[in-house]
Amino acid sequence: MLSKDKFIKGVRYLTTVYINFKIDLEDEFTIQVWYEFFQDLDDDTFTGLLKTYAKQNQYAPQSPASILQLYKEVKQSQLMSAEQAWEIVESNLHKSIRGYQTMVNGNIVSRNDFYQAIKEHTQIVAVCKEIESSLADITTESKKYVRNEFMTIYKRYSEQAVSIGYDERLKLT
Repeated sequence: MLSKDKFIKGVRYLTTVYINFKIDLEDEFTIQVWYEFFQDLDDDTFTGLLKTYAKQNQYAPQSPASILQLYKEVKQSQLMSAEQAWEIVESNLHKSIRGYQTMVNGNIVSRNDFYQAIKEHTQIVAVCKEIESSLADITTESKKYVRNEFMTIYKRYSEQAVSIGYDERLKLT
């Protein structure tokens, strides 16, 4: 959560960078209104967001939405596509077809092995857990249906990911 101190410093940064950007730092109501738009960001993300905004925009932000739009654009560009996400799932599924427990080169590969292989992709893990029963029963014939189910849910998660307040916040530099 964004500290009020970092928020005030960020607003001062904007008033320094943009000569025509005026915000009354003494007016508690104005500060509170602006703060509410950014309160779900952490300090580093907020600071990086303002610096990135200043580097990319010649003119001062007209509203908090101007800055948040940049946040959403950058975050969206860093998300992998649903197709790329499915490729990661598919490449790890070959190890664990049928109930997440099978023999691969003489070794038992379990559901835990599957999740261990994809653990760095928390959004993919969340989607896989949501469709776990479909993945557990996947066959060559059902693969395209499971893929479609995965893609639909992954796209929904991606849309949620670009909104403020999502657990995995973007660290802009």
